[in-house]
Amino acid sequence: ESAKYAGKGLPVLVSSEVASERYSICRECPQLTDQYRCNECGCFIRKKVNLAASSCPIGKWEAVV
Repeated sequence: ESAKYAGKGLPVLVSSEVASERYSICRECPQLTDQYRCNECGCFIRKKVNLAASSCPIGKWEAVV
């Protein structure tokens, strides 16, 4: 998805504020493992929260368009 965003001229990364907000939400989620990986999607959250095209698989935060 990030490549599609880049191809359309959309931002690939979110601001540090958005990333922090997303990360705070994930840290409270029971699906987050001790290795900071999401049990729902398998992604490494510390990286995923920075990507504009990413969204939470259980709807806690959305992609930025």
